[in-house]
Amino acid sequence: MKHPVFVVAALLLWGFPVFSQTFEEIPPGGGGAYQPEPSACLTDEQRTAIAAMLVENEAKLRSQGLIGPDDANSVVAFDWPTKAAPGFTWNNAVILGNYVDQHTATGTLDYNCGARTYDGHKGTDISLWPFPWHLKNNDLIQVVAAAAGVILAKQDGNSDENCTWNNQQWNAVYVRHSDGSVAWYGHLKKNSLTNKAVGASVAKGEYLGIVASSGISTGPHLHFEVYKQQPYQFSNLIDPYSGTCNGLNPGVSWWANQESYRKPTLNAAITHNAPPEHGCPTANEDPYFSDQFAPGGGKVYTAVYFRDQQQGQFTSMLLRQPNGTTWHTWGHTSPDTYSGSWWWWSWNLPVGGPFGTWTFEATFNGQTIVHPFVYGNMVSTDSEDNAFPLALAPNPTGGTFRIWSSEQIELDMHVFDGMGRLCFARKAQTNQDVVLEDMVSGVYVVRVAEGGRVRHFRLVRE
Repeated sequence: MKHPVFVVAALLLWGFPVFSQTFEEIPPGGGGAYQPEPSACLTDEQRTAIAAMLVENEAKLRSQGLIGPDDANSVVAFDWPTKAAPGFTWNNAVILGNYVDQHTATGTLDYNCGARTYDGHKGTDISLWPFPWHLKNNDLIQVVAAAAGVILAKQDGNSDENCTWNNQQWNAVYVRHSDGSVAWYGHLKKNSLTNKAVGASVAKGEYLGIVASSGISTGPHLHFEVYKQQPYQFSNLIDPYSGTCNGLNPGVSWWANQESYRKPTLNAAITHNAPPEHGCPTANEDPYFSDQFAPGGGKVYTAVYFRDQQQGQFTSMLLRQPNGTTWHTWGHTSPDTYSGSWWWWSWNLPVGGPFGTWTFEATFNGQTIVHPFVYGNMVSTDSEDNAFPLALAPNPTGGTFRIWSSEQIELDMHVFDGMGRLCFARKAQTNQDVVLEDMVSGVYVVRVAEGGRVRHFRLVRE
């Protein structure tokens, strides 16, 4: 599928309500809409080839006893087919891009009598948002089996960073259920598919792969397509959603718990050290994530990211100081209805502090996200109980620093960026210059160890 289009409005948000008396105006910001672009996700030739493969595989598996007779009494009830990877902490990271098109001829109609689809679309598109390429590259959103079944086929080894229309093959998993229905999970990440073989059983919620952008796609998303039986054509297509205009399976939802047509959700509230950049492919997306800010080291950018933000819905936000008092509050009213949207504001924090852990807090539709960030000079992050007599200076640094000690020690040094990724590891001598080479501006964590002793320092690279 030719997928996301970013409609980015560079807005000056002076007109939104201000609640704090600290400032008379809200600093300039921006934002806009993220809207998946309608287009086919498979060519007719690809769809025909897939259908033939599934028919052939089913016959083989049936002859091997791996697939039994269809169970006419079986009821398939889907759970949601994506989930966050362990340890991923955003509130949400998906939006609903496109529903199944109910029309057999030209025209668009979704199950709810709306137009959130495109002509000929045969599946449900679940798109990653925000920062879909960051999510894809770090394996943060998994594809899982919506219902238990048998793996009927797998396709893998195809490029997963597609951004433009092409005729490439996708990576996909096809699962057959006990009633004879089959679910297609497409656009998955190369080499991420389950290691289970064709013919193996999978449980509901079991891992199948990673959401990515393989095949005809211009952004990371899952295409979820369902057929009630062979042949794989429109007459047997299923729209999992029950609604007034669903003529494929009238009055029947295939979801265990069908979500609303619009699901207003605050996906994330994040701090950045520059205005975040969205685009395709990976090279055109730069989140500028940062949870560390030094005095005089630049602005703090606070941003909120939504699924199904609707016109007139209000978001209240605040910045809270380390002692719990509110430094500033402001708000935003959505000017339109969006599948995905984002808004940001910039702030110059007080040069003299207070320093320590601040929080950016956003409340939308009954949901509150609290995002902590550190403001102040970099100091050791270890407790005083870890007696390791070292100091790090100067700070902030222009690219060179020293690890000071009363004795000459050789240390094992590891430097990590703001996302926790290892930048480099080397030996370092105390009281000698350490040069940061080929490192962009930002906040880093320096881990130094000697024997059983370990210290961590936060460091600003100007």
